[in-house]
Amino acid sequence: MNWKDKAIKGVRWTTVSAGTLAAGGLIQTWLLTHLLKPSDFGAMEVVSIALGLSIQLVDMGFSNAIIREQDTTQEQLSSLYWLNVAMSWLMGALVWFLAPAIARFFHINDLDNMLRWIVPAFLLSGLAMQYQAILQKSLLFKRLAIIEVISFVIGFATAIVMAFRDFGAYALVGGALAKTVVSTLSIIWIGRSLHRPKLYFSKAAVAPFMNFGMYQMMEKLIGYIAINLDSILIGRWMGAETLGVYGVMRRLLIQPWYVINPIVTKVTYPVMAKVQKEQARFKNIALRSVHLVAAINIPIYLACAIGAALIIPVFFDARWATGALPFQWLALCFLLRALVNPLGSAALAKGKANVSFYLNIIAFVGIGLAVAIGSQQGLQGILIAMLVFNLLLLLPFYYLILKPLVEASWLDFFKQFHIESFFAILGFGTALAVCSAFQLSGILALVLYGLIGGMVYLYGLFRFRPHLMQEIRQMMTR
Repeated sequence: MNWKDKAIKGVRWTTVSAGTLAAGGLIQTWLLTHLLKPSDFGAMEVVSIALGLSIQLVDMGFSNAIIREQDTTQEQLSSLYWLNVAMSWLMGALVWFLAPAIARFFHINDLDNMLRWIVPAFLLSGLAMQYQAILQKSLLFKRLAIIEVISFVIGFATAIVMAFRDFGAYALVGGALAKTVVSTLSIIWIGRSLHRPKLYFSKAAVAPFMNFGMYQMMEKLIGYIAINLDSILIGRWMGAETLGVYGVMRRLLIQPWYVINPIVTKVTYPVMAKVQKEQARFKNIALRSVHLVAAINIPIYLACAIGAALIIPVFFDARWATGALPFQWLALCFLLRALVNPLGSAALAKGKANVSFYLNIIAFVGIGLAVAIGSQQGLQGILIAMLVFNLLLLLPFYYLILKPLVEASWLDFFKQFHIESFFAILGFGTALAVCSAFQLSGILALVLYGLIGGMVYLYGLFRFRPHLMQEIRQMMTR
């Protein structure tokens, strides 16, 4: 099987995994919001940020470096592996000792104990990172998809059982820890058939990866902080309950970016790396990545932004009523981020890790300023300022990646999603008008909203993007 066929099959399996995780994530969040308090989710939001931050540091950018380099020796892989393991233990120790200081910073009771309970996940992360990169490089997405689904189900079940037994915020910690344990052990078990690290370490073996890796690590680290800076500052200034409501809405809306986007980017990054010197093919794959991501994300995010007032009362009780405001504005922010997300993979495939680093520096400073300025007008001010910033962020993406690396114009970029945007706005705008005219609410209104909006959007795809529908069918049937 050639790389193209493997890529198509990879998209299919990643789609199955992503769809399962997205649906499961919505169900899990819905159930847990009825069993736990907003403040429980606020505390877990801080724990999740700490865990994600440590994973960026542990990886050190080596995973993408391994995928990009077509020839790596046993000595190089072994040296990189033990460096990842050492970093994971260092991060675990740091979190353990800094837990009380973090709890004081956020003024959240018992946060220090929650952070210490999650430390085993830090220690395990370094053991599986390289194996996951090797499986991805080999385009073994079926195996990765199965692992992701199984580990999610076990984590889901653990969190629900603990919530029913009144463990409070610790139910969320237990679910995250169970998912990490199952995922790590499964990836190691399968990855051992492709590579077994030796008890060997050499600075010389690591050296060729350090430049790319360090840029990658700093780029991911700053990018991760930037994307979570709003939650950090809201948690610090507005308390655990507000952070809990904001964090749940954010968690729901980030699903397409963290779960659905990899349907395309996990597969196209290795493929773009293989054709990085063939500019015409590289440009085509990069733009097709934007197109596919847009076709998936646009109807989801615009439906959420337009129909927030219909959606929130159906899924959440009165404790979460204030979530409609962040749900609406964050949907537009994440839509803009989703559209440029594949361009980051294009920069990496060209070996330009420094470009992504510069972009994340811009994002870090920009989001910090937006939150600081917007906070003068409360939560709504923060949300408006963040949307303005995300619009402005299109400019550096164009001048640093799209124009010089992909060799595409603004017109090339907008052609990838202008039809999708038009029919999504038309469909869901019409659907909301119908529901308002007949004064419908509840589940009936939401079903009608989804049906009208979805049908109009699909009509637009079948009418004006027949090639896209054919590609999707091909991916699902080959």
